[in-house]
Amino acid sequence: MISKKFYKILILILLLNIKFVNVSSFEIKIIEKVNNQIITNIDVENEYTYLKALNPKYKELDKQKMLEYAKESIVKEIIKKNELKKYFDMSVNKSMLEPIIKNLYLNLGIKNEDEFKIYLENYDLDIQRIYEKINIENAWNQLIYKKYKDQIIINKEKLRDKLSNKKNEIIKYNISEIFFSAKNSDEYENKLNVIKKNIIKDGFDKTALLYSESDTSKNSGSLGWINENQLSKQFNKELMLLKVGENSKPINIPGGIIILKINEIQKELKEIKNEEELNNISLYETNRQLNNFSVIYYNKVKNRIIDVEN
Repeated sequence: MISKKFYKILILILLLNIKFVNVSSFEIKIIEKVNNQIITNIDVENEYTYLKALNPKYKELDKQKMLEYAKESIVKEIIKKNELKKYFDMSVNKSMLEPIIKNLYLNLGIKNEDEFKIYLENYDLDIQRIYEKINIENAWNQLIYKKYKDQIIINKEKLRDKLSNKKNEIIKYNISEIFFSAKNSDEYENKLNVIKKNIIKDGFDKTALLYSESDTSKNSGSLGWINENQLSKQFNKELMLLKVGENSKPINIPGGIIILKINEIQKELKEIKNEEELNNISLYETNRQLNNFSVIYYNKVKNRIIDVEN
């Protein structure tokens, strides 16, 4: 983000209507102000470049929609970082983040960090900035776990009973999601209409990239392969009504609304090892609930900032 010192200079430039032109012939414009930090069109363009570099799928999307998404991405980063400073020293611990960075560049088909640095240079990006952004997300996940770990509800006895009555034939779903939250019925209808129209126009995966509030949005909403034992009765009931390629109606869950899409279905015969399966289900359910809590807490912090600024 642009420093407070530069902020005064920038205001003067805008008031005098002087065009500050860089190599891309941009006029610097203030797009938004969040928590006393300004966001300019150049910040948005830089974030757009960052998003494209780390997820090539974003290149396929409409640029104007992506610029709006990039702006919201910056807003989210500012809000999270300011909240995290209340709880953590936000210094970057590279050794702790290296496994995450490694997974990031391996997913891009890059072999090592040196090659990753060269790749980033092609986008005028610095690896230190990548570490800083990953550090914020990692710290946020730690904060959410710390705040909500005691609110995670998993009834292991009920799951054991469910597993003991299961036959050896297991249905597995490869599914994707679009998750969103809404404060009232008007916001719900507006968001749902935008999502529905975009699914028709651009497809489910591209819509998830732009509009899903879940962390899975970065992967086009993909939840990967999940077997029926890992899903709630509500989800299983909805998925049984769908064919491959179809998406569900909106489903109310704690923290918001979810729309599911079936990418593939498989049936397989397997020996059900109850304790192993129980651990898998518990892990999936823990991550799902933490993801919901993350959205709830972020919206709470964001609304608090909006109330103060208004």
